[in-house]
Amino acid sequence: MNWMTYLLGALSGLSLVSILLRRPWTTIIARRNTPPEVWTTSLFLESNMIITGAWTILFTMATVFSITMPRWVNLLLCIVYLFLGKFSTRFGLWYSSKRLNSLRKDL
Repeated sequence: MNWMTYLLGALSGLSLVSILLRRPWTTIIARRNTPPEVWTTSLFLESNMIITGAWTILFTMATVFSITMPRWVNLLLCIVYLFLGKFSTRFGLWYSSKRLNSLRKDL
C-alpha cells in the first residue's frame, strides 16, 4: 500500500467519525453559502449528514480501489471526485430546497 491509500482511509474514517458525532465536516463548507440563522436547523444538519455520508462512501470506495485497481483507474477516479466536489455544493442546495418544500406541504 502507498501513502495515498492511507490518506484515503484516514479521510474515510474521519468522515465516518464526524457523522457518528453528528458534526458532519461538510457543515464548514455549507456555512459559507448559508445565513447563520439556518445553521442550527435540523434541515441543515440533515442535509450535511447526507452529503458527508456520500463522501464517506466515496472515500471508502477510493481506498479499496487504490489497493485493487491500476493507477490509471485511480487517476480517472480523481477526475470524477473533482467533479463531485463541485456538484456536492449544488446538491446540498437542491436537497435542502426540496426537503423544505416537502416540509411546508406537510404543515
